[in-house]
Amino acid sequence: MASYFGEIIEPTTRALFNDFSDEEDCSQNLQITFAEIFLLDNNTSPAAEIIIDSNESDYSNDPEISKKKILPSRIFLNKNNAICLISSSFTSESGYFFTQAILKFLQVSNKVYIFTNDSLYNYKTESLYDLPFGFIKELKTSYSSQKNLVDLLETPNFITGVSGAILSWCEIFKKNATAFICYTDQQKLDSITAEPYLSVFKKLNSTLLQTRNPNYNKKTFFGNPGKIGENSNIYL
Repeated sequence: MASYFGEIIEPTTRALFNDFSDEEDCSQNLQITFAEIFLLDNNTSPAAEIIIDSNESDYSNDPEISKKKILPSRIFLNKNNAICLISSSFTSESGYFFTQAILKFLQVSNKVYIFTNDSLYNYKTESLYDLPFGFIKELKTSYSSQKNLVDLLETPNFITGVSGAILSWCEIFKKNATAFICYTDQQKLDSITAEPYLSVFKKLNSTLLQTRNPNYNKKTFFGNPGKIGENSNIYL
């Protein structure tokens, strides 16, 4: 596995973030439901929308995620590429379920590129004072044929959540996958802190989807995930 350059931590279990007993959990009847994958078309590029929702009563005893809905994630497709935009509200425990939801896309993809960001202060190094305000590292599976575009992620650093779950799946099923982790001192990426990504995009030299489908909310059904070619790429 890619542990030579970093460590992949799989999604955490509920035992790590609550003290409820099994009996108490069963009484709450917690459920997470998935909508189907809808493909939409605006005559140029189909798109798909995956919605993960939860009941308002779910996790009501947890002030951190009380009555919080997981926002939709959208997948935009063209002939050779799929781009999946994942909401920041996805948590570590959602990683496995989301990976299952986009499994058909992952299975037919020739290459998988994962783009994620993390706080600069989570990066483990001898001195944070010597680090720039934004920089990028990469972590890849053992089966990746992609040459190193940036410095590799060093141990004991790791990725988790949705990105970690997808990269773990790609490692297990021998997929060519690379994750790019952008560390920044800002909570969210902006035009300055996201600048390290620009050099990566140029080096990939891929034809990415430039515009979103303005009509995706109309839910016009079109095709299925199998429309992606065997030599296509998926970007997350």
